[in-house]
Amino acid sequence: MRRLLLILALCTTILPPLAAEAALPEPRPRTRPKVGLVLCGGGAKGTAHIGVLKVLEKAGIPIDYIAGTSMGSIIGGLYSIGYTANQLDSIVRKIDWSFLLSDKKRLQAQDTQERNKAEKYLISRSFGKDPKDEVLGGGLIRGHNIQNTFSALTIGYHDSIDFSQLPIPFACVAQDIVTGKEVVLKSGVLATAMRASMAVPGVFSPIRENGMVLIDGGMVNNYPVDVVRAMGADIVIGVDVQNNLKNDSTLRNAGDILGQIISLMGVEKYDANVRQTDVHIQVDVEGFGATSFTTSAIDSLIRNGREAAEKEWIALRAISLREQSFAGPAGLQDSTGLLSIPPQRPYRSFSPERKVAIARIVIPDMSPKEEAWLMKRCGLQENNYTTVRQIEQAMDLLCSHYNYEWVSFRLSRQADGFYTLYFMPEQKQMVDINLGARFDNEELASILLNLTANLKGKRPSVLSLTARLGKRSVGEIGYSRKMSRRGILESSLLYRFSYNDINVHREGKRYYNATYRQHTMEAFFSTSDYHGLRFVAGLRCEFLNYSNFLSNIKSEYSDISQAENERLISYFADLHMNSWDDAYFPTHGLQMLTSYALITDNFAKYRGGRPFFTLQSSWEAALSLSPRFCLLPSVHARLIRGDNSIPYSQQNTLGCDSRGRFLPQQLPFYGICNLELADDMLSIAGIKARYLLGTVHYFSLGASIAMNSPSLAHYWDGRCLYGFSLKYSLRTPFGPASLSSEYSNHTKKVAFSLNLGFYF
Repeated sequence: MRRLLLILALCTTILPPLAAEAALPEPRPRTRPKVGLVLCGGGAKGTAHIGVLKVLEKAGIPIDYIAGTSMGSIIGGLYSIGYTANQLDSIVRKIDWSFLLSDKKRLQAQDTQERNKAEKYLISRSFGKDPKDEVLGGGLIRGHNIQNTFSALTIGYHDSIDFSQLPIPFACVAQDIVTGKEVVLKSGVLATAMRASMAVPGVFSPIRENGMVLIDGGMVNNYPVDVVRAMGADIVIGVDVQNNLKNDSTLRNAGDILGQIISLMGVEKYDANVRQTDVHIQVDVEGFGATSFTTSAIDSLIRNGREAAEKEWIALRAISLREQSFAGPAGLQDSTGLLSIPPQRPYRSFSPERKVAIARIVIPDMSPKEEAWLMKRCGLQENNYTTVRQIEQAMDLLCSHYNYEWVSFRLSRQADGFYTLYFMPEQKQMVDINLGARFDNEELASILLNLTANLKGKRPSVLSLTARLGKRSVGEIGYSRKMSRRGILESSLLYRFSYNDINVHREGKRYYNATYRQHTMEAFFSTSDYHGLRFVAGLRCEFLNYSNFLSNIKSEYSDISQAENERLISYFADLHMNSWDDAYFPTHGLQMLTSYALITDNFAKYRGGRPFFTLQSSWEAALSLSPRFCLLPSVHARLIRGDNSIPYSQQNTLGCDSRGRFLPQQLPFYGICNLELADDMLSIAGIKARYLLGTVHYFSLGASIAMNSPSLAHYWDGRCLYGFSLKYSLRTPFGPASLSSEYSNHTKKVAFSLNLGFYF
């Protein structure tokens, strides 16, 4: 009995706890801490983020959230949709930053008027109907090139979306200058959000959206750790590319002062965010600024970013190992216990040849016939695949043929995975004001002023007023009108008054000084550029007043004391071609001119006899043999044929390294830096070898050989001329600056020339 009671007591004591233990639920998987990445702003210094990303990928750290400001928003936004660090490295090296951070158009998008403006003017400003309504919208750079580049890089994310649905949830910081408050952009169009976050005030036009005027967020939160914490990050890795605060001796220029202001305005929030950072990666950016986009600077910054991250390798590996400790048999688990699959990487090719499935194409204000023409020219088709390059070609054609100022694009995804392609053109503004300036040792200082009015109407037309001030003064008024909306054919009227003061040389010695007044009127038709090809034909009337033709120079070469006034009426036709990628330092392309003029003094005859004619042909090519070495061969010829003596204004001339430097018919010749007279048959062959040192320094060696003959029949009886030039050139914001030394057997002496600014 006692044994039975003892067994019952033991069962009462032991079995209930065992039953309770058996009833406990199984333990839930531990939740994986979320990792947030913060990329701060800093302009070009932000390219260092790429070096850090390479180390994070190597360490195997999963990134769950990204927050960025300014350049950090660009790198972070692209990384969030799947670009790898290596792809971002390739992108920042391939981008032409001088083009991207400007309002320049691609050469293919420029019409003749715009190409001339880009090659001559230092400053250009545009205005609408109200002079107060500047199209720049508060910034020196409108940012269309940036917007289109961002759109090309974010294909698949052009619709308004929630950024938390990206492969890596993303947010970026901007500032609303209406209220002065910080704005965290968590939804919308990704490219527009990135563009708003980097809109440096006064430099880039702000983004206007939903009643806000958004600018760069660097002044309110340049290191947004608090943003990524609010997104849900448990562990924060922050990349800091800000310079330390400068003292009075190191604040030397406007860039230093602007950077200091930005740092001071956000210093309290910055300090608080640094304290919330688990791994603070401070990159050495000493010696670099917000505009350090040169190849060598980007190389150094990416390397510095990698080295800064490697210094934190132990802390980064600790995070990686901690994250891996939460991995189940199939991979990492999130707070729901479900497998967290990493986003698909890398992002699909960012090449211009990337193909996109297009279901529909929308171009506003275009007739079906015009749409068909444009699509045929670019190879675009609905319900078919197209490339990013073809989309860019269509935007270029809309600008060059339809009088649009800018064109952007958007790809809206349809339910079936195809896209609707929207082109968004912007009309040209009413008035452009342009200013050019230059200096050289021949004419000293010169200024060029231009006012261009784009007149609205069924057929676009342009009124242009131009004035050149200097040793050679010019006043010009021109009117042109497109014959159709597409603008393939254009009619133009032009009047030009010029006061010329030109030193004319022969064999290196000044032959005479021509000071005369010239009135020119032209009426002509021209075609729009087609792959850089343009045809012009018309009538030209000239009156030249030689009352002060000579300055009475006593010279063993000159017995001229006066000259008769000239009245010339010419029928002319020109064929132009220009596919150079740069007007002053081309690396590829072709430039060509063929010109014919039949010249009379009464519409039918010249001095009672048959009219004479001039025929000119020029051909210049740019052949890139390496990224730094380029060859530029050229051939030029001009023939004058007539029964009577040739007027002074039509005589052949040569000299300088650019065609038409002082007179329209002047042919370039390496070895002569002045204007030299030549005979009626002149042909020149030249070659120039140019080497790029660094990013803006050019060294070139040129050689020319010419045959100078009295006529085509006696071509081989003429004199053979040869010359050489050695030139150093510098690409500057004010135009090309150059210093050259010249020698030829015609002048028999070494001469030097100095130039600063665009040619005009």
